[in-house]
Amino acid sequence: MSGPEQHNIQSINLTERPTEAAHTLLRERVKPGHHVVDATLGNGHDTIFLADLVGPLGHVDSFDIQVAAIESTQRKLQDRSTEQVSLHHAGHETMLSLIVAPVQAVMFNLGYLPGADKGVITQAKTTIEALQASVELLSPDGIITIVAYIGHPGGQDEANEVTKFCRSLEQTKFVPTIHKSPLDNPSAPFLISIVRH
Repeated sequence: MSGPEQHNIQSINLTERPTEAAHTLLRERVKPGHHVVDATLGNGHDTIFLADLVGPLGHVDSFDIQVAAIESTQRKLQDRSTEQVSLHHAGHETMLSLIVAPVQAVMFNLGYLPGADKGVITQAKTTIEALQASVELLSPDGIITIVAYIGHPGGQDEANEVTKFCRSLEQTKFVPTIHKSPLDNPSAPFLISIVRH
């Protein structure tokens, strides 16, 4: 983390949904054999996507505090080799104690688990702790993607804290970018990417 000097975060318009844009960015940087992290497991779609990218020689560590997320993903993984996937029933803020650097990518999909209790949401405090861990684990040329949802209670506050965190990153090491929808919808989800030099 740097001192008082702040990043001017570049902002570009999205040409696809934020989740799809995150996948596009990851395809550019994640290769077979890489170690990656799904910081917000949810229904397991990103974990499956990452497992396909890294292949049998790579590894995916996935985190979620909800048993429903772990069970949903286990069902999706039944028909495939799962040796390269570790599901952690733990908050993403614990990742430094559970995985070993370096990692090539970390994905965050903030908010709540679709189809589950909307009162259980990612929290700004633990999300920032997880982002701090992520930048420590990230390898050179690695990437962090964060899809932020601001249409639910607490979402805007969390997004503000994430943006503030990105502005505080050391400019010689990290390049944060905000990818927003060109539509004038203040509650639309958006993507933040952080690339390490």
